[in-house]
Amino acid sequence: MVSKRTRQKQIARLERKIDRLEKSVSIRLGSHIVKAMRQPWRAPLLVLTLPWLMLKLGFEMLGKIPAPETKFQSNSISFDEMNNTIVMFPTNGVGFGHFTRMLALAKRMKNRDPDLEVIFFTTMPTLHLLKPYGIPCHHISGPKNFKNLESSDWNALLEEELTICFETHRPKMFIFDGAFPYRGMLRAISASSTLQKVWMRRGMFRTGSSIPVDSISHFDLIIHPQDSVTTNESKLDHDVETLRSPPIVLLDENELLNRTSARNRLMLPQTSKVVYVQLGAGQINQIDSEVRLTVEALIAHSDVHVVLGESLLGDRLMIDLPRVHLVRDYPNSMYFRAFDATIQAGGYNSYHETKRFGLPALFYPNMKTGMDDQLTRCKAAEREGWGEVIVERNEQSIKQGISNLLDKIGNFIPENFNKIENGADKLAIDLKWYMDTGKCFNEGWMLPAETLNWIQKNIQKGSKILEFGSGHGSHTLSQDYQLWSIEHDVDWIGICDSNYILAKICDNPISTENGEMGWYDPELFSQIPDDFELIIIDGPPGSIGRTGILNHLKDMPSTTWIMIDDSDRDAETNLVTDFDKFYSPMTIDEIKSEHSLRTDGTKRTSTALKIR
Repeated sequence: MVSKRTRQKQIARLERKIDRLEKSVSIRLGSHIVKAMRQPWRAPLLVLTLPWLMLKLGFEMLGKIPAPETKFQSNSISFDEMNNTIVMFPTNGVGFGHFTRMLALAKRMKNRDPDLEVIFFTTMPTLHLLKPYGIPCHHISGPKNFKNLESSDWNALLEEELTICFETHRPKMFIFDGAFPYRGMLRAISASSTLQKVWMRRGMFRTGSSIPVDSISHFDLIIHPQDSVTTNESKLDHDVETLRSPPIVLLDENELLNRTSARNRLMLPQTSKVVYVQLGAGQINQIDSEVRLTVEALIAHSDVHVVLGESLLGDRLMIDLPRVHLVRDYPNSMYFRAFDATIQAGGYNSYHETKRFGLPALFYPNMKTGMDDQLTRCKAAEREGWGEVIVERNEQSIKQGISNLLDKIGNFIPENFNKIENGADKLAIDLKWYMDTGKCFNEGWMLPAETLNWIQKNIQKGSKILEFGSGHGSHTLSQDYQLWSIEHDVDWIGICDSNYILAKICDNPISTENGEMGWYDPELFSQIPDDFELIIIDGPPGSIGRTGILNHLKDMPSTTWIMIDDSDRDAETNLVTDFDKFYSPMTIDEIKSEHSLRTDGTKRTSTALKIR
């Protein structure tokens, strides 16, 4: 006896098959001709309407116009029936970029919430890499791995397998990491109205790009991990919420092997210079290839050993050269303390791992990577003093670059450049909050990492802090400080271990003068201590207005510091001026954020005034 739920799944599967057939090119063209046969007056018009339909279908296939919407919407799973589960879908690129970003995020989300289940659904063949993290996986080979399988057939297969994955695990959230969404995937996620759909995509959307125009609208949230240089906002209009993060790196410093252990494991001498080489192009046995020229230039120095990185996705290297060692592992960054320097192409993951873990680098940027501007990325390392770039590679330029690189060994101090927050740490908190509440910590809702770092540097742990406006940054502050939080929105009350005061928005004469809605109920001042080390002005939201605080400066508690967030905006800039006049501060610190940007690409700023 077939159960009711099984029968519903069978019916839904048949409905999806019918829907795909009805939207197929052959059926739509055939139906158009049959319709003309049934209505003879249409037949003479076929000379115009048929080419027009063919043109329309072509544009749909190219993603220039939206494809027909899915006819059957499956919503058999209610929100209450959904599990504390996330399905992550990293695509299979030329390397491990998509996979590594998803794994970096997955491991940190699981660490923060041990009850969270993360399921991978991927075209990547390296599934064994997930086992140490306890992450199960569904695998589907990419379309290029099948013989004589049309793209439409592969997308139908993808739709069915992903739908079964959703039906089985009932996730609350789906995260896709890839440059181009698959049509079968879009059909599968569009069938659920309760599933939160997130697209992690490095780089912004450009006008005229080959991304299907209706792809973005299938998602609730777009994540843009930042790069070494500021990226301008998307030129493609869309109304999907956007979240940025610092660059994402898989390992933390405490996960790297120490120098002695790493060298022993790679069978390297403890006293020699060791250079790690990871170049995507060229074969080691081609005497004129870049990798061969590089290795020979390195081993020409008698005290240098070379560790040549092999990709788990590529063929094994056949090499027999003195002092050249091969490593075929994942992630190779676990061995970084064994190395004195590195030579690499400058891909996203390798670049940011190298910067984070403090290796001097020589870059051979790939100039033919399409959307990935490796040259611009690597040039940032030159400006910061830890990298050198060779654009025109030949035997002479490679030898000179290697000579310069080896000269840096022993004189290089990695602490000379600032290490920014790992984007995976930030997103682990942001996405869990979004998953639980549907709220997105976005521009203006959270103190930038640079501002939080300033607080940790200048405010002694255990001190009392008062914040007007609660948010994601409250969680970080509450771990090290005695925190009081003034908040008007009940949904934000209790998000962390703070002393919360719910204060409604009331009329305020200065707010009215400035065309704002009002300010917090001044009764709050009777519920807080008389003295704080820091007061943070980060609320009410800009849509309500903050100038009403000027009507209560005489009621403010004593404090050493006052910080005004978002002081890059006109209203907050004026607040800084008014506070300066009222308090005559001893010093004023301006804190600019490198990776927390406005939609126009400008940097967010906080201003701290020392009062006593």
